Amino acid sequence: MKHLALISIFLFLSVCTLCAEKLTIAFGSCNKRKLEQPVWSILSKHIKPDLWVWIGDIIYGDTKNMDLLARKYREQYERADYQDFRNNYKIIGIWDDHDYGANNSGKEHSKKKEAQQLLLDFLDEPKDSPRRKQEGVYAVYDQIVGSTRVKIILLDTRYHRDPYGKHSDVLGKAQKAWLNEILSKSKTDIHLIVSSIQVISSEHQWEKWENFPQAKKELFEILRTHKTPNVIFLSGERQIGDISCWKNSPLGYPVWDITSSGLTHSWGERFHGEPNKYRVGNYYPGLNFGLVEIQSKTREIKLELRNMRNQSINSVHLHY
Repeated sequence: MKHLALISIFLFLSVCTLCAEKLTIAFGSCNKRKLEQPVWSILSKHIKPDLWVWIGDIIYGDTKNMDLLARKYREQYERADYQDFRNNYKIIGIWDDHDYGANNSGKEHSKKKEAQQLLLDFLDEPKDSPRRKQEGVYAVYDQIVGSTRVKIILLDTRYHRDPYGKHSDVLGKAQKAWLNEILSKSKTDIHLIVSSIQVISSEHQWEKWENFPQAKKELFEILRTHKTPNVIFLSGERQIGDISCWKNSPLGYPVWDITSSGLTHSWGERFHGEPNKYRVGNYYPGLNFGLVEIQSKTREIKLELRNMRNQSINSVHLHY
């Protein structure tokens, strides 16, 4: 496998360099602020990640009342366990439908501009950040680990999204132009692309890029046009853990999608399986979080899902 990538510039350019040869990124989604959140203790005691990435549904707002949404974000922000974690670790992220507006909502949400500012407040985004002036919460971060250059691209799958349809759009013109510009200049070894909904899995009935076939085709055409190496998608939303691989992708190499969901609630015993012809290993219906570990010296990438006892439930090892 000759391709892969990941992490840090704020919208345009702000590069962080790590002296270490290893980079650890933790991520997850589907988090209810009033439920137990064991992930912060596990990460602090055992993982000590270089970065945490929210993949959406940080809270369950589901409201057009911005005062209420702000209060819900504040309750999560001020939780003692999360507060301790955010005081010690770098946090970035995007939203999904429940912290954006309403279930399965898209560009029709009338309070999306106001909701955008509340999310960015929660993420401690600087007041002068370009991310506060654009329409949508997409962003990009670059990081150097040893001799490896990593890019993390956060996509916004809500702000510009059309209703379901064969020719419906997901990213919108401005975000696609931005993505083209980012990739046209990229000299990165590994590209981690964050999408709140699954990109590869195509057979289940829930939210996924497959519900927007033209938009999915356009996304991969953008990646193919710029010869983007080593693409790995990080996704959430499904309230299960899952790893998918599109071996014969349009990019000419296997593309991976690791899904981590949820942090506080999941399908559990109610889940009786769903088809996924791209699945690698077994799905996991319990609480879980995801990890991406990049070893620059050995040029290895580990994708892993862990449960809330910090036990590995599925993992794959890749070389780039």
